[in-house]
Amino acid sequence: MAAVAVSQLTIEAVVGIDPRRYLELLAAHPELPRTSVGRLRIVPLDGLQDLLAHLAVSAAPAGEDGGEDDGEPSPLTADTVLARIGLRRTA
Repeated sequence: MAAVAVSQLTIEAVVGIDPRRYLELLAAHPELPRTSVGRLRIVPLDGLQDLLAHLAVSAAPAGEDGGEDDGEPSPLTADTVLARIGLRRTA
């Protein structure tokens, strides 16, 4: 079974970001679609992954595209994306 949405209760297990950083990320990016249920902030996982990938690419040093030499970009792993934005998976 795969997650389709995350909240501050599930973010660490699914993506590896601690709940506090998740809420800071949401505050910094109000364009990310979300639903609030009480204090929970629920975000579609694909939207969050797109945002993390965008942040990782924009934070990458010049000339580094994360791809192979064959011209085909390789898919980024969650660990790679998190490392590029200065985070690491904890679970």
